[in-house]
Amino acid sequence: MAWANALRARRMKPARVTTERGPGVFNNQPTSVYIVGAGAIGLYLGAHLSAIAHVTLVAREPRASQLETDGFTLAGADTGHYRLPIQRVNSALVIPPDALVLLAVKATDLEKLVGPLSHILHPGQAVGLLQNGLGVHKFVSTYLPHCRMVRITCWVGVNLQTPREAVVAGAPLFELGVDHPNCKDTEDNFLKLFNLANLRARVSGTVAEVEWRKALLNLAVSGICSLVDERNGAILESPELRELVEQILEEALPVAHAEGVVLGADDIERVFTALHNTRHNWNALLQDLRRGLDTEMPFLNAAVERFAKRHKLHAPVNGAIARLIAHVARRQSRTESLTRAH
Repeated sequence: MAWANALRARRMKPARVTTERGPGVFNNQPTSVYIVGAGAIGLYLGAHLSAIAHVTLVAREPRASQLETDGFTLAGADTGHYRLPIQRVNSALVIPPDALVLLAVKATDLEKLVGPLSHILHPGQAVGLLQNGLGVHKFVSTYLPHCRMVRITCWVGVNLQTPREAVVAGAPLFELGVDHPNCKDTEDNFLKLFNLANLRARVSGTVAEVEWRKALLNLAVSGICSLVDERNGAILESPELRELVEQILEEALPVAHAEGVVLGADDIERVFTALHNTRHNWNALLQDLRRGLDTEMPFLNAAVERFAKRHKLHAPVNGAIARLIAHVARRQSRTESLTRAH
């Protein structure tokens, strides 16, 4: 593991990004932002963007009614209480054609969402995709081919403590990427929006580059920490878990290369820096398992194994992690069914 040896020899340094307050979006005209999904990232962005734009949260019941009645709170590294306009995900939902739309639902919820949205969003609508995982942009593009989409990933954890409280581990960094030249203006508009709200954001390459860089962290953390039922920091404290992480990443790098993305020691270093910064967090996949929800595993280690097979490569450790999570999810589902039956 040449990259692992190189990484151990280097001094870990947190990435620094300087954000300056930029000019108004769209020539200082009022900007409408619709955030579809009221999870941790959706609430975090709603709180910050509402300072400089007209923000509407779009949620399903019962979350919509809870937020409408009581608002929500940020805690941890960022604090405050907020109440924003709420709309429901239903046939009555109307989104203006000039609004910026941020899809902040989990990857596993996209399939249920993008079909209805295809009848609500307008040709040329600016859409930002905020999910974890690989292949998200390609999947959504099949349903929303006429929208101008930007892939956005979020570094540093924001966890949903309760339905109305998001706990922030640090100052998140948002990385943006597009493929089509027609989407560059949309990317610039999202970047200006984030900068105006004093959110750290930067353009970081193509869609695949943005997806793969952040996916390395999720590949390393989500499956392993969910299987051992521990916080992110367990990987830093356990030589056995760290060795597993190194094997997962060692398999992922050549698969990424085959997909057109060259990753190296700097990208691995970012994973362990983020692990250190979020060492007290419970990862989102583990929380989904505990709640009996579908997990994002099809877009994580399982996706690495699928891509590896497509390129005649091997990713057995990633595949094993994916199958173990599938087993735990089925067991959890059976346990909950038995509990309800009694």
